[in-house]
Amino acid sequence: MIWGEHFNKVPVPSRFIGKETYNSVFCGPNQIFLLRKYNFSVVQFQNGTVTSYQHFFTGTQIVAASFGVSHGLLLTWDGKVMPYGNNDKNQLGMKKDEEVKLIGSYSLDCVPLNIIITKVASGSYHNVVLSDQGNVYVWGDNKFGQLGVGDQKNRAFPELLNLEGEFIDDIFCGEYHTILISKKREAFVFGSNKNGQLGIGKDIDVQLTPKAL
Repeated sequence: MIWGEHFNKVPVPSRFIGKETYNSVFCGPNQIFLLRKYNFSVVQFQNGTVTSYQHFFTGTQIVAASFGVSHGLLLTWDGKVMPYGNNDKNQLGMKKDEEVKLIGSYSLDCVPLNIIITKVASGSYHNVVLSDQGNVYVWGDNKFGQLGVGDQKNRAFPELLNLEGEFIDDIFCGEYHTILISKKREAFVFGSNKNGQLGIGKDIDVQLTPKAL
């Protein structure tokens, strides 16, 4: 069932595609990810119209997903991250001249091998992932400081974010900003604040490092 703003608004729940039963649904700017245990479907849109409806099978169980404008991240049951899509802004965590066209065909190998990732989040062109130790790794576009690393340079590979010992419990991304929630239930924000989305007032357009609210 789907509803919300669209080229033609859908104000009430409506049946979408097919009669299959899915375990989870994840939404992105132009695609919907429908998840079963060992297989999934990706529905892509353009100008409000479904342009593709593809089914995929993998021997690895996918437990979560996140999407940007032209890329996605899949999280496996054992804590690995599989990116796919365009890499024009380093959003795949690899060299800029590389990309992954086949969903589920590549596993990110530049996060330390002994790190287990538990959550993934994506902005338009940047990514944030959370480890089971409460650490945060960031990469991709950083034009508005959305990586929280203190500058506005893109990161081609995952980089551990300095949070001065804070244990992070949850992660969220907007188009060009990021919000982290600590185990103490404190929020840390960074990135674009052009429209006041960080909640830090109107005087700062860009927040380059995590700021506690």
